[in-house]
Amino acid sequence: MAWGKGKTEKGQGGKLGHSNRDGWGYHDEEKVIAKKQRRLEQKRLISDEISKIDENLRERVKTLTRVLTKHELKFEIYKFDSGAAMIDIWANSDFYCIQMTEDKFGWSKVDEDSGFSATPDSGYLNWSNFKNEFDEIIKKYT
Repeated sequence: MAWGKGKTEKGQGGKLGHSNRDGWGYHDEEKVIAKKQRRLEQKRLISDEISKIDENLRERVKTLTRVLTKHELKFEIYKFDSGAAMIDIWANSDFYCIQMTEDKFGWSKVDEDSGFSATPDSGYLNWSNFKNEFDEIIKKYT
């Protein structure tokens, strides 16, 4: 007479479900699903960061437009898909162009001699320094 098959000494005896696996799919299928989940998570993180950048830039544009409106200066705002913004300002007979991204700010005085350029006359990496210069320019016209 034979002894019946008994319990193995270690592990689950070859049963499925060991090693804390949740799914029962093939390894290749699980890799594809995990890759897709990581990609979607990265897209969500990037989208969240971009919305924060857009929000900060919108607040800074609002700050400048409040000052321009207060001093009754004519202006137009342009927003670009890249996340940049540009404000054209007419003050008396002078024309200024403010160029802004999330972390770079600049202004140019445009006249017949200089013409229009995408490169600002003065550029700043600090919002406070840019805002102080902006306020000084506006004071000349009030």
